[in-house]
Amino acid sequence: MEEQKIVERPLMNEEEFKDYMEKNRVDIVGDFYEKGILHLRTYEVVNKIKSVRRAIKRGRVSLDGIIFPKRPFSNKANTCKRRGHHSRTFNERKKMIYEQLKTEKQLNDYDEVPVLYCNHCLSLKIRNIPRMEDSDYCDECGSTDIGECSIKEWETLYEKRYGHKFLEEY
Repeated sequence: MEEQKIVERPLMNEEEFKDYMEKNRVDIVGDFYEKGILHLRTYEVVNKIKSVRRAIKRGRVSLDGIIFPKRPFSNKANTCKRRGHHSRTFNERKKMIYEQLKTEKQLNDYDEVPVLYCNHCLSLKIRNIPRMEDSDYCDECGSTDIGECSIKEWETLYEKRYGHKFLEEY
């Protein structure tokens, strides 16, 4: 076998890094809906489903290629006579996980979801390099000083710094 030569180059400055990230950006959602390109992480769906794109559009498969479970449990009743015990504990566990997955798709409490923001310019346009740890950076100013808080806390920070609410600008 041939050995691969490792070519080392000096570190990129900030402008080169921004250009590199802009040119090599992968937008999974945009590629699927606009260009019809699939970016599957696992290929198990290819063996099981005839049309992957149709299954994604119907909500049976994620954009990554993960098959959403159907009802992975039987609806049999508890047959245990002891109080406080359940004869089908594993089945109950599956039901609980299924309910969590079902409600995760219908998440209504968006205010509690933490957001990442740039501490330098308070932008919400935070990017991440997939194969590197701690690679979050601001898409607006390029800063790597990233904070995390709820959307309400971020709105108060934005209003204190800029003197108006974010949505009032538009």
